[in-house]
Amino acid sequence: MKNNLYTFLLLFLMTILNCCISNHQKETYKKSYKEKSISMESLRNEIRRDSTHYKLLFFYDPFCLPCVMHIDSFVQPFIASYDTSIVKVWLIAENHLYEEEVVSFLSEHRIPFNEVSHYNIDDTTHKFSCTNPNQWDNITNFLFDLKDSIIGLNGLPLYLISDRNNNLMIKDSVITKDTLSFPIQLYELSY
Repeated sequence: MKNNLYTFLLLFLMTILNCCISNHQKETYKKSYKEKSISMESLRNEIRRDSTHYKLLFFYDPFCLPCVMHIDSFVQPFIASYDTSIVKVWLIAENHLYEEEVVSFLSEHRIPFNEVSHYNIDDTTHKFSCTNPNQWDNITNFLFDLKDSIIGLNGLPLYLISDRNNNLMIKDSVITKDTLSFPIQLYELSY
């Protein structure tokens, strides 16, 4: 009986400690996170301005289970292992998120603000709206001036990888073995 009480107390204290650490992490993220709502036009201009990096654009929704799985299995390891002077990572959240949700998601998945550009889409144009079935085709075509040549992108998560001159090199909403090895090729191209 005494052992059960000690076990219960130990588990209880560990749970409280874990909650305190988690809340501290969220507060740290909240202090360093600045709301970065952006229109599609501004996002396109921001991408075009950067001619020194390859770009990995990851569109996500924190309530999307495949997005969470991709953050954990691909985006985090990518950020940890690639030279940020060569490849720049852009995390772009769906347009219905609030600061608290974004901060909670980023802190939970330990995404470093200093190594990632994070934006929250704030564009009410129907063409880019989540109510438009061609939303992701429209966004991709618009960001990279593809004159409606991209069709069939139908959901999140969505990866877009471009070269230094902002030419779209890969688009994928599903991670495959080829997609996982492609950033390694990007890294090798830079030398």
